[in-house]
Amino acid sequence: MSLSKTMRPFNKNAVDDKKRNEVDQKKREKIVHVKGRERIELFADHCDDFDAKVVEEMGRLDIAKFNSLRNFMTGDEKKTSRVDLESTKD
Repeated sequence: MSLSKTMRPFNKNAVDDKKRNEVDQKKREKIVHVKGRERIELFADHCDDFDAKVVEEMGRLDIAKFNSLRNFMTGDEKKTSRVDLESTKD
């Protein structure tokens, strides 16, 4: 879930930003990806923004909800690998 909450918005926003900054209409229409150094720089900026939002939201949690979230994220009970492992045991 974390990956999709990070990558999907990044991919769309990176392409939108690149298109917005391109002055040549024909080049703008051909943009479908952001590559190389530009992608790395935009992704780093995106991660900084995402991290700031996460920190802000976590600051709103009381200690019980924070602990519950931490246990959910660090536990392995719901991980697919754990479920698959358990289902193969006889």
